[in-house]
Amino acid sequence: MQTPYYEFDLNKVQENLKILHDAVQPDSLFYALKANSEIEILKTLKDCNANFEIASIGEYLKLKKIGVNLSNIICSLPIKTEEMISFLYKEGVRYFVFEDFNEYVKLSRLASKAKKILRVDITHFSQNSIEYGMTEKDLQILLNQGNMSIDNIDGITFYLAKNNDVNTILSVLTYCEKIIDIIGNNKILNIGGNYRLPQEVGADYYEQLQKKLSSIRSKYGYVIYMEPGRSIVKSAGKLVTKIIDIKEDKHQIFLDSGLPTGISYCPDCIINVSETIEIPMKKYDFFDITCSHRLLFSTELSFQTSIGDILEFLNFGSYSICKSSNFHGWETPQCTFIRRCNNAYCN
Repeated sequence: MQTPYYEFDLNKVQENLKILHDAVQPDSLFYALKANSEIEILKTLKDCNANFEIASIGEYLKLKKIGVNLSNIICSLPIKTEEMISFLYKEGVRYFVFEDFNEYVKLSRLASKAKKILRVDITHFSQNSIEYGMTEKDLQILLNQGNMSIDNIDGITFYLAKNNDVNTILSVLTYCEKIIDIIGNNKILNIGGNYRLPQEVGADYYEQLQKKLSSIRSKYGYVIYMEPGRSIVKSAGKLVTKIIDIKEDKHQIFLDSGLPTGISYCPDCIINVSETIEIPMKKYDFFDITCSHRLLFSTELSFQTSIGDILEFLNFGSYSICKSSNFHGWETPQCTFIRRCNNAYCN
């Protein structure tokens, strides 16, 4: 197949889904489409009885196309247009997130019978967390002023960007218990996404997380949701690309892929599938063939490179193909899907 192209292992998608579900044991797991919304991946997850989290009408329409039940879809986008809320609510989506009073008002007016989940601000726990969410102080003010009712808050959620430290997530959950004490028991706690696979963070991470979540279930009667995306698809995909030029004097490598094909971060691992010679580690800057001459990433290689060599970017299944564009008129890269056996890891 002509490069560049993506290859996805559908059995690995199934395997990762089961591994993460078993590690956390949530009441419901919702795959976040923003990580990768290729139809074959969505079909694979649907066959495994997965649920789905969307952040756009386009993502919803993909799920509708393959016959996903509405009860298996939630929308966790913190701020939405009125048109999006109205469309999804009319279609039957009954779960929305809000992060401020204006969004609460919109949902109360346009999606009155839907579950309304408060996103809480946790930026004080991690500088890398996305700055969405309501603070405990602002929540108390709105409730005390009568502008918001706890009866109209069906649960809470958060998103921890660098989610690989167990002490941080435990601190966030303890903070969530303070919010739960305010809004009441028997609701939903959605612990968001960006959870790593156990082999990336260690078994102790999930042993402690499970213990904490079990305590919250028992003490408050909360149902636990989670929204992983990256961990389900990242290790299941790779990008295959070709070296089209090398400027050794500047330590620069140019590829036949790049920004238009979804390269937005440095790969975990690069393999040269052409015959090559091992050399001492050497740093290279990688560029594509667009006129922007924008650095894609820098990394060290331990093999000799030549023009025409075929490289594989491993663990490249998330936030890659979904970020491809038609910059310079580039077409979306082709994707191949491999299934070694049917439903090997489905529940």
